[in-house]
Amino acid sequence: MTIACRFSVLAAAASGVLMGAVLMGALPAAAADVPLVPHRAVYDFTLGKSEGPKGPVGAKGRIVYEIRGDACTGYAVNFRQETEVSPPEGEAHSADVRSATFEAADGKSFRFRIETRMNGQLDKTVEGSAERSPGGLSIGLTKPAPEKIDLGVSVTFPVQQTMRSLEVARKGGSVLELKTFDGSGDGKTVYHSLQIIGAPLTKPAGDLTANIAAMKSMKRWRVVASNFDLKNTDAPALYSITFDMWENGISSNVSIDYGTFTLNGKMSKLEVFPVKPCKM
Repeated sequence: MTIACRFSVLAAAASGVLMGAVLMGALPAAAADVPLVPHRAVYDFTLGKSEGPKGPVGAKGRIVYEIRGDACTGYAVNFRQETEVSPPEGEAHSADVRSATFEAADGKSFRFRIETRMNGQLDKTVEGSAERSPGGLSIGLTKPAPEKIDLGVSVTFPVQQTMRSLEVARKGGSVLELKTFDGSGDGKTVYHSLQIIGAPLTKPAGDLTANIAAMKSMKRWRVVASNFDLKNTDAPALYSITFDMWENGISSNVSIDYGTFTLNGKMSKLEVFPVKPCKM
Protein backbone atom coordinates (compact mmCIF):
# COMPACT_ATOMS: atom_id res chain seq x y z
CA MET A 1 0.00 0.00 0.00
CA THR A 2 1.40 3.42 -0.93
CA ILE A 3 1.90 6.20 1.59
CA ALA A 4 -1.05 8.06 0.08
CA CYS A 5 -3.47 5.14 0.31
CA ARG A 6 -2.30 4.06 3.76
CA PHE A 7 -2.52 7.60 5.08
CA SER A 8 -6.07 8.14 3.78
CA VAL A 9 -7.22 4.98 5.57
CA LEU A 10 -5.47 5.76 8.84
CA ALA A 11 -6.43 9.43 8.88
CA ALA A 12 -10.09 8.51 8.71
CA ALA A 13 -9.65 5.92 11.44
CA ALA A 14 -7.60 8.20 13.68
CA SER A 15 -10.44 10.73 13.69
CA GLY A 16 -12.47 8.30 15.75
CA VAL A 17 -9.85 8.07 18.48
CA LEU A 18 -9.45 11.81 18.78
CA MET A 19 -13.21 12.18 18.88
CA GLY A 20 -13.24 10.27 22.01
CA ALA A 21 -11.86 8.31 22.14
CA VAL A 22 -19.61 1.48 27.84
CA LEU A 23 -20.81 -1.82 28.25
CA MET A 24 -24.49 -2.62 27.82
CA GLY A 25 -26.88 -0.70 30.06
CA ALA A 26 -26.58 2.69 31.73
CA LEU A 27 -23.28 4.34 32.50
CA PRO A 28 -21.97 4.05 36.06
CA ALA A 29 -22.71 7.20 38.06
CA ALA A 30 -19.04 8.22 38.18
CA ALA A 31 -18.77 8.21 34.40
CA ALA A 32 -22.07 10.02 33.87
CA ASP A 33 -20.87 12.87 36.15
CA VAL A 34 -17.77 13.64 34.07
CA PRO A 35 -18.20 17.24 32.80
CA LEU A 36 -17.22 17.42 29.13
CA VAL A 37 -16.87 21.07 28.14
CA PRO A 38 -18.18 22.10 24.69
CA HIS A 39 -15.24 23.54 22.76
CA ARG A 40 -13.51 24.03 19.43
CA ALA A 41 -9.78 23.32 19.14
CA VAL A 42 -7.38 23.69 16.23
CA TYR A 43 -4.12 21.72 16.08
CA ASP A 44 -1.30 22.40 13.60
CA PHE A 45 0.85 19.37 12.75
CA THR A 46 4.42 18.93 11.54
CA LEU A 47 6.44 15.83 10.74
CA GLY A 48 8.02 14.13 13.75
CA LYS A 49 9.92 10.93 13.10
CA SER A 50 10.17 9.27 9.70
CA GLU A 51 11.57 5.75 9.46
CA GLY A 52 12.50 3.29 6.73
CA PRO A 53 12.74 3.66 2.97
CA LYS A 54 9.02 4.38 2.67
CA GLY A 55 8.92 7.05 5.38
CA PRO A 56 7.90 10.51 4.10
CA VAL A 57 10.44 13.30 3.80
CA GLY A 58 7.90 15.94 4.74
CA ALA A 59 4.43 16.29 6.23
CA LYS A 60 2.21 19.04 7.59
CA GLY A 61 -1.44 19.39 8.45
CA ARG A 62 -4.22 20.67 10.63
CA ILE A 63 -7.01 19.19 12.72
CA VAL A 64 -10.13 21.11 13.71
CA TYR A 65 -12.20 19.44 16.42
CA GLU A 66 -15.52 20.74 17.77
CA ILE A 67 -17.83 19.17 20.32
CA ARG A 68 -21.19 20.55 21.45
CA GLY A 69 -23.94 19.12 23.61
CA ASP A 70 -24.36 17.71 27.07
CA ALA A 71 -25.41 14.66 29.07
CA CYS A 72 -29.10 15.52 28.51
CA THR A 73 -29.26 16.14 24.76
CA GLY A 74 -26.32 14.11 23.46
CA TYR A 75 -23.09 15.14 21.75
CA ALA A 76 -22.48 16.48 18.24
CA VAL A 77 -18.86 16.29 17.07
CA ASN A 78 -17.40 17.84 13.91
CA PHE A 79 -13.88 16.89 12.92
CA ARG A 80 -11.65 17.79 9.98
CA GLN A 81 -8.10 16.67 9.30
CA GLU A 82 -6.13 18.10 6.39
CA THR A 83 -2.66 16.69 5.78
CA GLU A 84 -0.04 16.85 3.06
CA VAL A 85 2.57 14.08 2.94
CA SER A 86 5.68 14.10 0.73
CA PRO A 87 7.03 10.60 -0.09
CA PRO A 88 10.75 9.94 -0.74
CA GLU A 89 10.03 10.04 -4.45
CA GLY A 90 7.30 11.67 -6.50
CA GLU A 91 4.78 14.37 -5.74
CA ALA A 92 3.20 15.19 -2.39
CA HIS A 93 -0.21 13.68 -1.56
CA SER A 94 -2.99 15.42 0.34
CA ALA A 95 -5.74 13.89 2.46
CA ASP A 96 -8.81 15.73 3.71
CA VAL A 97 -11.03 13.82 6.16
CA ARG A 98 -14.29 15.38 7.37
CA SER A 99 -16.40 13.70 9.99
CA ALA A 100 -19.74 14.65 11.55
CA THR A 101 -21.23 12.47 14.28
CA PHE A 102 -23.97 12.54 16.88
CA GLU A 103 -23.89 10.32 19.94
CA ALA A 104 -26.98 9.89 22.11
CA ALA A 105 -26.66 10.93 25.74
CA ASP A 106 -27.29 7.36 26.93
CA GLY A 107 -24.58 6.01 24.64
CA LYS A 108 -26.92 3.60 22.89
CA SER A 109 -27.05 5.15 19.41
CA PHE A 110 -24.58 6.84 17.08
CA ARG A 111 -24.93 8.60 13.72
CA PHE A 112 -21.95 9.26 11.46
CA ARG A 113 -20.87 10.70 8.14
CA ILE A 114 -17.20 10.53 7.11
CA GLU A 115 -15.97 11.99 3.83
CA THR A 116 -12.44 11.39 2.56
CA ARG A 117 -10.81 13.39 -0.23
CA MET A 118 -7.44 12.51 -1.74
CA ASN A 119 -5.54 15.16 -3.68
CA GLY A 120 -8.67 17.29 -3.83
CA GLN A 121 -10.88 14.54 -5.28
CA LEU A 122 -13.63 12.74 -3.40
CA ASP A 123 -12.36 9.27 -2.51
CA LYS A 124 -15.26 7.88 -0.50
CA THR A 125 -18.17 8.76 1.76
CA VAL A 126 -19.35 6.52 4.57
CA GLU A 127 -22.66 7.38 6.21
CA GLY A 128 -24.95 5.50 8.55
CA SER A 129 -26.02 4.84 12.11
CA ALA A 130 -25.35 2.28 14.80
CA GLU A 131 -27.27 1.07 17.83
CA ARG A 132 -26.21 -0.89 20.88
CA SER A 133 -28.54 -3.53 22.27
CA PRO A 134 -28.27 -6.56 24.57
CA GLY A 135 -27.63 -8.64 21.44
CA GLY A 136 -24.68 -6.54 20.29
CA LEU A 137 -24.15 -3.83 17.68
CA SER A 138 -26.50 -3.13 14.77
CA ILE A 139 -25.23 -0.95 11.91
CA GLY A 140 -27.28 0.58 9.12
CA LEU A 141 -25.28 2.08 6.26
CA THR A 142 -26.76 4.46 3.67
CA LYS A 143 -23.45 5.18 1.89
CA PRO A 144 -21.55 3.96 -0.05
CA ALA A 145 -24.49 1.55 -0.41
CA PRO A 146 -27.45 0.57 1.77
CA GLU A 147 -26.48 -2.30 4.06
CA LYS A 148 -27.56 -3.76 7.40
CA ILE A 149 -24.99 -5.44 9.64
CA ASP A 150 -25.56 -7.14 12.99
CA LEU A 151 -22.48 -7.86 15.07
CA GLY A 152 -22.67 -9.89 18.25
CA VAL A 153 -20.24 -7.63 20.09
CA SER A 154 -20.68 -4.95 22.76
CA VAL A 155 -18.96 -1.68 21.88
CA THR A 156 -18.29 1.82 23.18
CA PHE A 157 -18.86 4.94 21.07
CA PRO A 158 -16.28 7.81 21.03
CA VAL A 159 -17.72 10.23 23.62
CA GLN A 160 -18.45 7.39 26.01
CA GLN A 161 -14.87 6.25 25.52
CA THR A 162 -13.65 9.68 26.65
CA MET A 163 -15.89 9.46 29.72
CA ARG A 164 -14.55 6.03 30.56
CA SER A 165 -10.96 7.26 30.19
CA LEU A 166 -11.59 10.13 32.57
CA GLU A 167 -13.27 7.81 35.04
CA VAL A 168 -10.27 5.46 35.06
CA ALA A 169 -7.79 8.35 35.33
CA ARG A 170 -9.62 9.97 38.23
CA LYS A 171 -9.59 6.69 40.13
CA GLY A 172 -5.83 6.34 39.63
CA GLY A 173 -6.10 3.59 37.02
CA SER A 174 -3.61 3.17 34.21
CA VAL A 175 -5.20 0.82 31.65
CA LEU A 176 -8.48 0.88 29.75
CA GLU A 177 -9.40 -1.75 27.15
CA LEU A 178 -12.61 -1.54 25.15
CA LYS A 179 -14.14 -2.65 21.90
CA THR A 180 -14.95 0.58 20.06
CA PHE A 181 -16.90 1.76 17.02
CA ASP A 182 -16.65 5.20 15.40
CA GLY A 183 -17.84 4.65 11.81
CA SER A 184 -14.35 4.92 10.33
CA GLY A 185 -12.88 2.66 7.67
CA ASP A 186 -15.70 0.88 5.85
CA GLY A 187 -18.31 1.96 8.40
CA LYS A 188 -18.62 -1.50 9.91
CA THR A 189 -15.26 -1.97 11.64
CA VAL A 190 -14.98 -2.62 15.37
CA TYR A 191 -11.59 -1.99 16.97
CA HIS A 192 -9.86 -3.35 20.03
CA SER A 193 -8.81 -0.14 21.77
CA LEU A 194 -6.12 0.08 24.43
CA GLN A 195 -5.38 3.20 26.45
CA ILE A 196 -2.38 3.57 28.75
CA ILE A 197 -2.95 6.43 31.18
CA GLY A 198 -0.01 8.03 32.96
CA ALA A 199 0.15 9.68 36.35
CA PRO A 200 -1.28 13.22 36.65
CA LEU A 201 1.04 15.76 35.03
CA THR A 202 2.39 18.51 37.26
CA LYS A 203 4.40 20.77 34.93
CA PRO A 204 2.54 23.63 33.20
CA ALA A 205 1.24 22.60 29.79
CA GLY A 206 2.76 25.61 28.06
CA ASP A 207 -0.03 25.93 25.51
CA LEU A 208 -3.31 27.80 24.99
CA THR A 209 -4.97 25.98 27.88
CA ALA A 210 -3.06 28.40 30.13
CA ASN A 211 -5.42 31.14 28.93
CA ILE A 212 -8.46 29.34 30.39
CA ALA A 213 -8.71 30.35 34.03
CA ALA A 214 -10.67 27.25 35.04
CA MET A 215 -7.94 24.97 33.62
CA LYS A 216 -4.98 26.41 35.51
CA SER A 217 -5.56 24.09 38.46
CA MET A 218 -7.19 21.28 36.47
CA LYS A 219 -5.77 17.77 36.34
CA ARG A 220 -4.44 16.26 33.14
CA TRP A 221 -2.88 12.94 32.20
CA ARG A 222 -0.63 11.79 29.36
CA VAL A 223 -2.47 9.08 27.42
CA VAL A 224 -1.36 6.66 24.70
CA ALA A 225 -4.41 5.38 22.79
CA SER A 226 -3.91 2.55 20.29
CA ASN A 227 -6.34 0.77 18.01
CA PHE A 228 -5.85 -2.85 16.97
CA ASP A 229 -7.50 -5.14 14.47
CA LEU A 230 -10.18 -6.91 16.51
CA LYS A 231 -9.54 -10.13 14.57
CA ASN A 232 -5.78 -10.03 15.12
CA THR A 233 -4.96 -8.32 18.40
CA ASP A 234 -1.46 -9.85 18.43
CA ALA A 235 -0.49 -7.73 15.42
CA PRO A 236 1.05 -4.25 15.89
CA ALA A 237 -1.35 -1.37 16.47
CA LEU A 238 -2.97 0.07 13.35
CA TYR A 239 -2.08 3.49 14.74
CA SER A 240 -1.53 5.23 18.09
CA ILE A 241 -2.35 8.70 19.35
CA THR A 242 -0.57 10.26 22.34
CA PHE A 243 -2.06 13.32 24.00
CA ASP A 244 -2.64 15.23 27.23
CA MET A 245 -6.16 14.47 28.46
CA TRP A 246 -7.63 17.24 30.59
CA GLU A 247 -10.27 16.61 33.22
CA ASN A 248 -12.87 18.52 31.19
CA GLY A 249 -12.28 16.41 28.06
CA ILE A 250 -10.00 18.82 26.16
CA SER A 251 -6.93 17.30 24.48
CA SER A 252 -3.57 18.99 23.89
CA ASN A 253 0.00 18.13 22.84
CA VAL A 254 -1.23 15.57 20.31
CA SER A 255 1.05 13.15 18.44
CA ILE A 256 -0.24 10.63 15.86
CA ASP A 257 1.92 7.59 15.09
CA TYR A 258 1.25 5.91 11.73
CA GLY A 259 4.06 3.39 12.05
CA THR A 260 6.56 4.70 9.51
CA PHE A 261 6.09 8.32 10.59
CA THR A 262 4.55 10.54 13.25
CA LEU A 263 2.77 13.87 13.18
CA ASN A 264 3.26 16.19 16.15
CA GLY A 265 0.46 18.66 16.84
CA LYS A 266 0.43 21.95 18.71
CA MET A 267 -2.82 23.63 19.69
CA SER A 268 -3.11 26.91 17.76
CA LYS A 269 -6.64 27.89 18.78
CA LEU A 270 -8.99 27.01 21.64
CA GLU A 271 -12.52 28.32 22.09
CA VAL A 272 -14.61 27.16 25.03
CA PHE A 273 -18.37 27.49 24.59
CA PRO A 274 -20.83 28.35 27.35
CA VAL A 275 -22.10 25.37 29.30
CA LYS A 276 -25.88 25.15 29.43
CA PRO A 277 -27.56 23.77 32.56
CA CYS A 278 -28.46 20.11 32.17
CA LYS A 279 -31.02 18.57 34.48
CA MET A 280 -31.16 14.80 34.21
